[in-house]
Amino acid sequence: MARRSPRLAKKFTESASGEVVGLFTASRSAAPMVSCDQVTLLAGKGIDGDRYATKLGSYSALKFSSREPGTREPGRQLTIISADGIESALERAGLPPTSASFGEFRRNIVVRGITGEQLLMAQGSALRLGSGVVFLEAIFDVSGVSCEVLQGGVVAVGDAVCPEPADSPAHATVRDIGSQPPGYFVRPSKRTAGMLRGASLHMAGTLERVMKDDPDGAVRVEAAYESVGLRFWPASSWDAAAVLRRRRQRRQSLAACAAIAVALAAAGVAAMAVGVIAMKLQGDV
Repeated sequence: MARRSPRLAKKFTESASGEVVGLFTASRSAAPMVSCDQVTLLAGKGIDGDRYATKLGSYSALKFSSREPGTREPGRQLTIISADGIESALERAGLPPTSASFGEFRRNIVVRGITGEQLLMAQGSALRLGSGVVFLEAIFDVSGVSCEVLQGGVVAVGDAVCPEPADSPAHATVRDIGSQPPGYFVRPSKRTAGMLRGASLHMAGTLERVMKDDPDGAVRVEAAYESVGLRFWPASSWDAAAVLRRRRQRRQSLAACAAIAVALAAAGVAAMAVGVIAMKLQGDV
């Protein structure tokens, strides 16, 4: 990821323009990406029906906001990626052009005419897509841009993508990069051993909090990573948390069974009483 340079952002606003060439949503974490002709942006939420608008995304349980502690950073509501950036990165790596849908990259909006480098310049700037406006927050080279939806509206394939005017109030939005550990904005290959240890400790503490507040969310992100052969949480922390979760679920199941047994017993006593009254009435008749 990179921090925004005012000079680069100004250059972006003077030069960038592009077109929406792909729109994709997924109903929940790890669900297939569905190609759409148009989508509706919801201010402060994301794309209508997408997993991050409904808080069912892989990372929805992670609440690192520095603007509003205890909440998810607003800049994680939708993602944009550059088709030009993808193609350039594949070419530099000596790989053939992608034959798959751009949806395989699991980003919501694919644009052409704006390079990955131009998106990198745009951090802290506002973009207009169709009738919606988004604020660009977190960026890591050509892998895409995470955005906050400032103004809702409809975006369709073929719509123009352009920066908001320099005097737009949207540019006054306060950036929220979250309370990230040291090294978060450093390319993985350049992170030091100290950065890696710090990240592991940070994630272990995060897991402890998430398991209390949203255990299903903690499981969701780990399952998403496991589906491609990776792990999200530190292995030792996750294994310990998983054991505690199973014990908690077992206690909850036993408590539920006990409650059902009590209810059935009470119902049985009531049924017997009704039967006795009915027999007495029959005898009296």
